Amino acid sequence: MEQYIYQEKFPAVFAADVDPDTAELMAVTQRPPTEAAQTESVTRAAWKTIPSWTLITTQAWGSAGPPALPGQARRLHDG
Repeated sequence: MEQYIYQEKFPAVFAADVDPDTAELMAVTQRPPTEAAQTESVTRAAWKTIPSWTLITTQAWGSAGPPALPGQARRLHDG
């Protein structure tokens, strides 16, 4: 299974805050996840033992805007 972000959409989704040349380089050098990342079972949840934080922005951009972030953070915390 091969997954990637379309190169023309990559800057807006993942690199909105970098210069266009860097965003283009990031888009053309992205690597898809391995098959194992999609098929192996998780044996333990890392977020239960490794401290983590969530930064919730005040402006919408990328693949998930502010309305979705608090719910996602709660779901991860309660996971």
